[in-house]
Amino acid sequence: MSASALIHGSDPYAPLSSLVHYLGPNSSYFGASTFEARNVHTPLDVVLIVPLAVFPYRVARILWLLIMAILAALATGLTVRTFGVSREWSTVCAIGVLALPIFQKDLVYAQSHGLLLLLFVSAWLALRKGKDRGTGFALGAASAWKLFPALMVIPLIRLKRWRALGWMIGSGAVIGLTSALIVGLTPTREFISRATPKNFEFWRSAPMNLSAAGIAYRWLTRSYWRPQGVNVPALATTVVVILIALCVVAMFATPGRRMGIYWGVMPFLLLVSPLAWDTYLVLMTPFLIGALVHGGRRAPTMIALAIIAIGIPPWLPGPPALVPDIAQLLGYALPTYALIVLGISEWRSADNEQLVYSV
Repeated sequence: MSASALIHGSDPYAPLSSLVHYLGPNSSYFGASTFEARNVHTPLDVVLIVPLAVFPYRVARILWLLIMAILAALATGLTVRTFGVSREWSTVCAIGVLALPIFQKDLVYAQSHGLLLLLFVSAWLALRKGKDRGTGFALGAASAWKLFPALMVIPLIRLKRWRALGWMIGSGAVIGLTSALIVGLTPTREFISRATPKNFEFWRSAPMNLSAAGIAYRWLTRSYWRPQGVNVPALATTVVVILIALCVVAMFATPGRRMGIYWGVMPFLLLVSPLAWDTYLVLMTPFLIGALVHGGRRAPTMIALAIIAIGIPPWLPGPPALVPDIAQLLGYALPTYALIVLGISEWRSADNEQLVYSV
């Protein structure tokens, strides 16, 4: 809708209710929202969707799903090949990973994490080969695409890859500014000052928000899902700041004893994102591959990896109002626990285990 609005000279960040006509007849749409819903994807996201906006909605959706599936499979295949696995078996793994529940959810909801995963994997492979320009450009593009990958400056700082860091910051700024100019400075300002804060205010307490911020806001503020709950927003914000600070400290401190520093920060990167849905777990694919190829892990880690592969349990529907606390604690929050376990596991290593990833 936003890309179509951009093509027709309209505001891509206008309320979605005023853009829905761009979907065309007989297209699926979720209807009215409980708040003034707006597109909260970055200007770069809107710009890159423009080529698909010339097609009818259903055709554009199918093309998008094909593109994301191919990119996700490519990223997986490249990661598997890094272990020296044959091209044939790498292809099998690349296709097979698309059957995992987290990838299925990512495709069902037409997300872009296949592209984001490929950018992360490309940056990592370039880092291993000493190609700082490629590392920085891939991470810069990822940061302009989703914003939270900007914290990948931390492993680059820890690894003292200053040239890659410079390329990341420079390319991210150039790509972000260019896309903002294409979309328009006024709509971009609307995205930053109005659309994003409103969206975060509503969704931060959602049962399926896996982030550290979600933990505090879910239990310490009232929301659509807990209208009668405790409401101490100042305390919630304080706790959020503390949790985010702890995640950032963990990113600087994790020894990465199994996954290396680059992938070792990934659980904390997802936790520190203000909003993190279980489709974000696609980015944990290198953890799953490492466990599959390397083995030798403790039971809690393996259970956490299994939860990551599944995401929020499939028997839990889209949460209605008044989600029972037990469903939250023992259902929707399971992937959050898994991310914490995997993050902590990077401080421990059994005697018979070796480093999975050297970077």
